[in-house]
Amino acid sequence: MSMNIISDYCVAMARYARVSWMASALCLAACTSGPPVNTLRVAAHPDTIVLGEVAAYDVPARLLGSDWHFSVEPGTYTAEKEDDQGTYFRAQGYPVTVDTGATTNLVWTHAGGIWVPRDASKSPRIYYYTDERRPKGMVENPGAAYGVIVHAEAGKVQLVYDAKDARFAATVRANLHSATR
Repeated sequence: MSMNIISDYCVAMARYARVSWMASALCLAACTSGPPVNTLRVAAHPDTIVLGEVAAYDVPARLLGSDWHFSVEPGTYTAEKEDDQGTYFRAQGYPVTVDTGATTNLVWTHAGGIWVPRDASKSPRIYYYTDERRPKGMVENPGAAYGVIVHAEAGKVQLVYDAKDARFAATVRANLHSATR
């Protein structure tokens, strides 16, 4: 084996380790921003959001060198939980996809949906249950670090950062159906 191949391998592994640790640190730091599920009330109304197509937005992840892409699948999202700030609309299954971009090439699908704030001047956001996810394109249990992150996030709702793209908010609000109260 030539020294160049070994050198290239070591550089690639060092890059992978750095990216993995940064992604882990971001996940652990972000996990404290969502409310614990047990602090949310059952929604007082059966409103729905019905999406006919994927709704998505990107969030800059400058430390990792690429944007993260968050999306929700087409379907019916029903008001499930609420707090003083807004309502959590959830679809069945794993409708939320988190794509960490080309730098890390990690994609997860999560249980979750769309959070709609009570304050109409704020944008709806994607949310997901941190302990209900499925990795795509990787083994189900890749190691201890993954298990530590999942355990640390268990029982929390992760609200994705605000959508800077006004199209996401417009799509959600246009497809929000209030139940007769």
